[in-house]
Amino acid sequence: QFREEINNHRQEVVGRQIAEGTQKVETLCRQEKWSEAIREAERLMQLYPGQAAVDQLPQEIEVRRQGTKKQLLDAFNEAVARKDVGSSQQMRPRRERWKGPCRCEAPGAVQ
Repeated sequence: QFREEINNHRQEVVGRQIAEGTQKVETLCRQEKWSEAIREAERLMQLYPGQAAVDQLPQEIEVRRQGTKKQLLDAFNEAVARKDVGSSQQMRPRRERWKGPCRCEAPGAVQ
């Protein structure tokens, strides 16, 4: 019985720590800090191997990153098509974040 209580307590603590880590990843994703979010996910995966909630984080981050990228590129291309220089200029700092090793432009996207 004592062993069971210890195991239950440990599971609660691990669950809480995973929830806190996932929340940190969520915050980093909302801030579009993709590299930091991936590093946090990798850290959690090392600490809690085999935990489904942790193992799926890199894929979830990539899906969100690609979704954000698509929205940004669509909005930018629409602004360019409307010749709305002001809007396209405002989006430029966010577009700059996509430059780097994981940058993949959509076919036909304005650069």
